[in-house]
This record gives sequence, structure tokens and C-alpha cells, in this order.
Amino acid sequence: MLEETKVEIPRRPKALGKLGKSTTVMANYYRMPQLPKGPFYHYSVEISEVVDADAQPKQDKARGPGKIPKAKCFRIYNEWVTKALQGRIHPAFDGVANVYYFQKLPNEAQNCRVTLPRPNGKVDEYQIKMMHVATIGLEKLSALLAGQKPTSEASVIVTVLDTILRTQTRTKFFTVGRTSFLRSDTEAIPGGISIVKGLFQSARPGGLDENGQPMGQMLVNVDTAASTVWTSGPLIDTIKSILGKDGMALTSLRDEDVNRVNKALRDVRFQVTHRGNIKPQYKFYKLAKTSAQNTFFKDENGQKISVIEYFKSKYNKDLEYKNMPCVIPASNIKTQIPIDVCEVVPDQVYRKKLNPAQTKDMIQRTTSKPQERVNKITRLVKEMDYANDPVLKEWGVRINHAEMTKVPARILPTPKVSSGKGVFTANRDQWNYVGSKLTKGATLDNWGVVALVNDREQLAITRMIDECYTVMTNLGMAVKTKPKPIFGNPQGNVPQFLNQAFAQATKAQGVPPSLIVCVLPSDNSAAYHVVKRWGDCTQGIVTQCMNLAKLRKPQGFNQYVTNVVLKINMKLGGENAKLAGDNLGTWFNQGPTIVIGADVTHPPVGSRMPSTAVVVGSVDRWCSRYNVRLHHQDSRQEVIQAFGTMVVDLLKQFYKDTNRQPGRIIIYRDGVSEGMYESIKTTEIDQLKKAVKALAETYNPKITYVAVQKRHHTRLFPMGNDDKDSSSNCKPGTVVENVICHPYQFDFFLQSHAGIQGTSRPTHYQVLHDENAFTADALQDFTYRLCYLFTRCTRAVSVVPCVYHADLAGYRARSHAKDINDWENPSSTSGSDSALPSDSYDQLNKNLSNMLFAGYVVHLSDQYAI
Repeated sequence: MLEETKVEIPRRPKALGKLGKSTTVMANYYRMPQLPKGPFYHYSVEISEVVDADAQPKQDKARGPGKIPKAKCFRIYNEWVTKALQGRIHPAFDGVANVYYFQKLPNEAQNCRVTLPRPNGKVDEYQIKMMHVATIGLEKLSALLAGQKPTSEASVIVTVLDTILRTQTRTKFFTVGRTSFLRSDTEAIPGGISIVKGLFQSARPGGLDENGQPMGQMLVNVDTAASTVWTSGPLIDTIKSILGKDGMALTSLRDEDVNRVNKALRDVRFQVTHRGNIKPQYKFYKLAKTSAQNTFFKDENGQKISVIEYFKSKYNKDLEYKNMPCVIPASNIKTQIPIDVCEVVPDQVYRKKLNPAQTKDMIQRTTSKPQERVNKITRLVKEMDYANDPVLKEWGVRINHAEMTKVPARILPTPKVSSGKGVFTANRDQWNYVGSKLTKGATLDNWGVVALVNDREQLAITRMIDECYTVMTNLGMAVKTKPKPIFGNPQGNVPQFLNQAFAQATKAQGVPPSLIVCVLPSDNSAAYHVVKRWGDCTQGIVTQCMNLAKLRKPQGFNQYVTNVVLKINMKLGGENAKLAGDNLGTWFNQGPTIVIGADVTHPPVGSRMPSTAVVVGSVDRWCSRYNVRLHHQDSRQEVIQAFGTMVVDLLKQFYKDTNRQPGRIIIYRDGVSEGMYESIKTTEIDQLKKAVKALAETYNPKITYVAVQKRHHTRLFPMGNDDKDSSSNCKPGTVVENVICHPYQFDFFLQSHAGIQGTSRPTHYQVLHDENAFTADALQDFTYRLCYLFTRCTRAVSVVPCVYHADLAGYRARSHAKDINDWENPSSTSGSDSALPSDSYDQLNKNLSNMLFAGYVVHLSDQYAI
């Protein structure tokens, strides 16, 4: 039996990188020159609700028996500080089960009871029990800041500092995790929701200085933040907004309106307003089938009475929305409450996916240019008033809030891209194919076009077909025909229209088409999933969707068609471009290397669909073409359960396509948070090593495993005009590896793309395992060069293409769901705890097996045994 692989996070190379032009940038970090008092006394804490002896413990299906929501735990904590500690001291509480302080807590405060008032006027009582479990000396943190190997105790201290930062913030802001929002800074958008703005703050260990020596200081990362919440206020206004009838009179609802409202508002908390200061809260379950005037019950005298009559006699309230259905709360489905007296409770995070219109609103209202973002962060830090924060003073923490931190950086040399005719020198990280050719143009003997738009768009569709044919020919593809389009209704029988186009093309040329282009009325057309499922699973043919709105615009039309043709060429087995001289760097040229990208796509909150693990692997010497492997696994499971087998399958494909056995495996793993580093890397690397060993006893490739983080709050701001691009962001190739990076571990921030709008976000790369002994320069340069090989467009991208492809493949896989509503409308299945099986997805048609990605590849969910 093979032993488990012992995997430790590697140390940063002794020498910092030197490649590129040296510069200095500002980062949205503030120095913490004074550490807290210590040592830390760690207490485990148990909070339980006090119930009568005969009462049954409350059951919460989402959290288990007796569990208390985190938000309520913080309310209980605040009451404990006020009553048990008289507000004199403020221990750090993580909201779950741990309390820390730099002195021992009074014995009487470790076992006590506190009360919380309910909105209905009643009072709940809670028992707090604490037990001292450890004493943590600050020397553990000092050792980390001095560049020594991190310990679990040092991580705990950093977490405590995080908690201290937010203790006072919770009294001023509405807080979710590390992000705090200003209730006064909200903007309503359609759908009954509002954009709420605030700040993110997090304590981070400072890294190395410009000389490669440990700084010995903590930092605070501060950034602007925005989220969406349910708009508080009258429920009727929320319903109007959901139905797109803001500001309009609404006296009744159609059945489809009721279904739409029920789906949107499920489990949203609301309160009633007809009882004065007593405002009980409920969770929305659904709208009743009857209106307020048609809903009857027996009053205390046994007389039949309508809801309207009851509210008039009991509360002297005339109901305005007599013909609107009543609201049924989740806690008692026999209760019906008139809409007039219902209000949406504030501070409820909107956790569903925004629709395209809401997303556009969100971007427009929250995007800030670099200098605007600097100014906003500066104002937020001033409002936080760290110098006068009583909790920070109590703990002895001091933050230098006068200015952001200046960080040494380098701008890496720009790679040159070659095609079938000449070499491109990227300008602002982008290039074009004017007067050039693809590296390898694919052959397109026959193709069809379906236009799911009004046939009055004939001119636009004909223009698109002509332009596609011209661009394909000019770029070196062998195209033999111009198809005649089939028009159809996107709300109609889409597979039928696709079948018609397939049959028409076959009849016209005598051979089946190898491509169907489908024009959709918009990017968010529901027909997209139907088209992809038909092509990938039913017919087994490459499909390419296009957006009618972009075909109508003269500006950018040619570039849009060119980008589409680049996708088509790769889907049909062609090659678009590679780096000049096959140059991915000196390190890469020393032996055959496969580049792997991995990610897990999870279903929306409330959905029972399985998660989809995606692993992609390069299959050529230039890392421009990728194969994909998919595996449907346990819902919301981040560890890829068949990782080793999937990678080995890609190793076999690499050997088959190149006739070379890769001696190095470079893995870029997306979607891993810092808290999961240990479990992910240990499990997946152990799987891979066992699978490789089973493949061949003597085969021992060297593995490097890099976590890729895109969702973070680090921003880099150029200080000199020479270091700015045209959007005033840092230039592509800007890399940072010290000051704001880890003092021990091997990580760096790389901004590989040019800014388009707002402030660019660099990607964070964290090395979790390295058998290839990478130098800083070698890995940073190799990673940057890869970003020029995303063959679906003519510019460098913000993250290595293998990760980009894995993201796209995971998104594409949802189109294979047998019932797309399990993805799109998760609330419809939220009443059941059981997960849907893996066969909730259709299998990929064998005609597409092992097609190169940029299109699609092989679906292997039934082949990987766990």
C-alpha cells in the first residue's frame, strides 16, 4: 500500500526576481507598526438557547439541532460584553466557538446568561459557557514576520487581529465576513434589490522589503466593496420591482406573476407593521391563492370574517391591496398575512445570481478608475478613524493610516506572438491579424446557420455570413461554402430549427456540416443552453453562438467576427498563434512539459445539482491547445475527487498527440481559498502521485502545483506616468513579490492584462508544491508568457489560459443538464435535502470525443470511479 504523500508549502526562493524594468507601485495596504498586547488567552465558547424543561430544543434544518445563526451569536456576544463585562473590555469573538483576549477573563463572565429581545416583544435567554483551552504567545507571530516557517498558532493570531479590526466596525456598519457596508450608501436597482457599498479590511502578514529582508510588520488590506441586498421597505414595492412595475399601480397578480414572485422571495425575511412597536419577523414561503377580500376565517367568536373585515375591526386599518394575494410565512403555512402590513427586513444579502441587466447596473455604479478608487479608499480609512478606535487602543494595536504602502515592482518584458505569417509585437497587450494568417487554418467543408431572430434581420445575417467567409479565407482557413440561413423563434422548438439547418446543409453539399453557427437575440438568451446541449450531446457537432446586437453595430463588427472565427478555428482543430520562436522561456524549453488547469464549478445556492470538476491539459509543444476532462461529483465539494485519474488521462493524450512523455507537470489550480490550501494540495497531489505510479512504476514526472486566486482585494496603483497604460492602470506584466506578499511562502501578484474599465485586479499565484525548483524569475515569466496564448482573442488575459479554459468548460457543462431549471431556478428544488445524481447530465456525443478545447472535449463522468 502506498503511503500518503507528505506535502509542505514550499519556501520562497532565496533570490527575488530581477527580470524586467524596476518600478514602484502603491498597494491598498496600511502598515501596522505596533502589534497587539499578548499573550492571547484562547477560550472555547458554547452558546445555547435556554428553554423550558418540557420544551423541545429548536430544530434548524439548515444548521442542525440547537445551532444559532452567526449574526445572532454576535448580538449575544455584544450583550455579553455589555452585561457580563460592563463594556470595560472587548475580547475577540469569531462568531462561532472561539473567544480570545490578552488577559484572563473574569471567572463569573465565563459561565453566565444573557437575554435578547424579540421583534414580537418577547425575550429569549441564552447560556454562555467558556473554557480556557490554550495560551498563545506572540513570539509565534514575530517568528512568522521574521521570515520563519508559519505555524498554526501564528495563523490564529492573524485571525484574531482580523476580528479585532472588525469589532468596532460592527457597531457602525452592516457586516458580512470581512466586509462592512454602510446602510446609508445604497442604490436601488430593478428586481427588488439594492447595491450597498462599504469597505473590506483584513490583517495580513507583511512580506520582504526591497532588499529581500523580512519587514517584521503586519499590514491591513483595505478596499472598497459592494454587494447586493434586498431593498428594505414595503413588500408591495419589492413585488412591483420584481415584476418590472416600479412606480406603477398594482391591484392584482396573474398566475405567472405569482410564480415569479414565489421563486424570487422564497425565504426572504419580512416583518409585520400593524402591531405598533411589536414587529414579528417571518420568512416568506409563498403567496396565497386567495386575495385579502376572498380569504375568510373564524374569529374568536366563531363568526366567519374576511381578512379585510378583521383588520378593520381589530386594528382600525383599511387595506389598500384588497385584490392582492395574502402572504404565507414559512413558520406556519396556515397563516395568511395581507401584503399591506408586510415589510422586507433590512440587511439581507441577495445571494442569487444577478441577471444581465442587474449585472450591468452593478458594474456601472461600482466601477472606479484607479485614482478614484484610491480617493475612495482614503476616505473610508479616514472614516474608520483607526487612531481613535477604542478597541484597537485597548488591544494596543496601531495602524499607520496616513498613506498607502509603496511596493517595489517590476514590469516583465512583453512576449512576441507569431502566426502563420510574421511576428506580432503586442501594443497594450493586444495585436491583430490584419495582413496575417493563422498558424494552422482548419478546413470547413460544410456549415449551416440558424438565426433565432426575426426574418427582417435578413440583411444583418447575410452580412455576418459574408464577413465570416471573408475573415476565414483571409486568415487561412479552407472554406468551401456560404450557407443559407434558417430563421426561427428563440422561444420555439430550437432543436427543430437546428435539425433543419443540419439537413439543409447536408443536402446542399452532400456531406454533413461540421459546424452550425447560431445567431441569438442577446447574450442571455435561454436558447443558448438548448443550442449547446443539442450540439454537444444530441447531434455531436461543433456549434458557435453569435449575438445579434453585436452584428448590428458597425463599430467593432470586424473585430467581433474575427474573434468568433478564432474560436471556430480552434474548435475545428486549427491553431491560431504561438509565441515567437516557440519561446515560453528558457526553463520550458529544457524538456517536454504539460500545463494543467483545474477548477470546480458549483451549482447556485439552493440547487441540488452535482458540482462539476474540470481538468484541462495542454496537448502541444506551445501550450496553445487543450483537452478537457469533466467529472460530476458531490455537490459543493471543492476537492476534485478524481483528480489523479483525470490528470493521468490527459498525460496519455499528451503522449498520443506529441509522441513525448512529459517530464514536468505544471498545475494551476483555481477556486482554492487560503483556508483550503492544506487539504486541497495534500489530497489532490497525493491522488496524482498514486495515479502516476500506477501508470508506470518508473515514470516520475516533477510536479509543481500553483493555486490561482482571482477573488481578492489587492489593487496595485502606478505612481509614475511611464508605468501607466491608457486606462491609468499598471502596465501589463507588472509583478509584485514582496512587502504585500507572504514573508515565507512562494507567492506573487501578476497583472498580465491591460485595463479596459475601472481598476484592474492582479491575479495572485501561490505555489503549494514545487519539485521543479522554480526560481522567481522563471515561474513569473513563464506564467506571464502563458497569458498571451488564450487563443479565443487577440490580447493577453488576466489569468493563465488553462484556468480560463477550465472556467469556460465548467460553465459549458451546465448546458448538458437534463433540466436546466435545476441550475437556473434553484429555489424550485430547495425544499428537498437530497442531491440530484450525476446522471442529471446528458453524456457528450461520441462524435466530439477528444476534440480540442476552445470548442469542447470529452465527457468522462461515468469513467472515473472514486
